[in-house]
Amino acid sequence: MDLNSSNGTYVNGNRIPPNLEVRITGKDRVLLSNSYPLNLKEFLVDEKPTDPEKTVILGQKDHVLQCQNGNKKINIDPEKTTLGEMLQVDPSKYISVGRVPGNNVVINNSNISRNHCKLKLINQVTFEIIDVGSSNGTYVDHVKLIPHQSAVFYSCARVTLGKEFPLNLKSCLPGIQLLPEKKLVNNAPGQKMNSTTPTKEEMQQFNELEPLWRDYNDRILSAQQIGGSYMMGGMAVSSIASIAFGPIGAIVGLGSSLFARYLGQQKSNEIRQDTTYEDNFLLLYSCPRCSESFQKKPWITIRECFKCKTKFK
Repeated sequence: MDLNSSNGTYVNGNRIPPNLEVRITGKDRVLLSNSYPLNLKEFLVDEKPTDPEKTVILGQKDHVLQCQNGNKKINIDPEKTTLGEMLQVDPSKYISVGRVPGNNVVINNSNISRNHCKLKLINQVTFEIIDVGSSNGTYVDHVKLIPHQSAVFYSCARVTLGKEFPLNLKSCLPGIQLLPEKKLVNNAPGQKMNSTTPTKEEMQQFNELEPLWRDYNDRILSAQQIGGSYMMGGMAVSSIASIAFGPIGAIVGLGSSLFARYLGQQKSNEIRQDTTYEDNFLLLYSCPRCSESFQKKPWITIRECFKCKTKFK
């Protein structure tokens, strides 16, 4: 029951009348005001209310996690921690590439150094690569990598050892999904959209924002539930990485037009290591017409873009 609150209570996107009991199930989505998602599991156990005399404080858990890998420690905030900081404590092993036995991938070519580069899979569509001081260099999309410096790319990037020998990412990283080349999905240059009614393509992109919002909300809640200060080691760090940076890998499942628009906004296939989960979310969670971010407004409450006034509902 909404107790005549100022900003209302929403069930599945619809504001419920005040002072009227509404029956819900665990599958229903409840919002307090138009921005705070109510996690029923925080105060309902086995569908039985907790002690009515007990006050339950929601949204007050510290979701900063502490990871440890050997002597390295880092506090991880799923919204603020950067990809570069995550890589510092990532315990997964690199795949080494070179000309001599002992490397994981051995390539018998005189232009390739004895030990040329190393790389590892971050998730299905992104990988990290480091040139280990090769004589002829490692190139990604025709740009030479700085030796001994980590770089992260989407799997549609083209890697060459020296300037001519292409590296088969699939053979080095069997779990990788090779993305198609980037294609910008936008209105034609100079095209003016005076109507506030979205096109079919824009509406499709808008609807694809719903799973993106659910993913964002679920990941933040998952981080809160893990605990405030939690010592972790080994492969557990990768689980936190999936919470913090899941959208980088989850984009593929969100729909081709949304993914294409995301890639189209990038100047290259390289992913800046100072990017955060929040950065990626705010970039994607935006108006299909003018690219103005919807910020953290719940998808079910969005009616129109405040900038271009396109009406989606």
